[in-house]
Amino acid sequence: MVIEVIISRGRSAGTAATIGDTAVKLFGERLHLAPQDVLFVFHEVEPNLPRFPAPTRRETTTDV
Repeated sequence: MVIEVIISRGRSAGTAATIGDTAVKLFGERLHLAPQDVLFVFHEVEPNLPRFPAPTRRETTTDV
């Protein structure tokens, strides 16, 4: 299982480790996954970016 985590730049390395450790524990308990079956990919973003960017508006066309 690959887990992508987006985290604000500047967080301590301990934050990422805590997220990973807690998630691996819960995946083991609830989904019966072994720790070696879980891969985390952490992406750091600037903390001033919006957490949930506004959705882009899609143009809809109708065939006549």
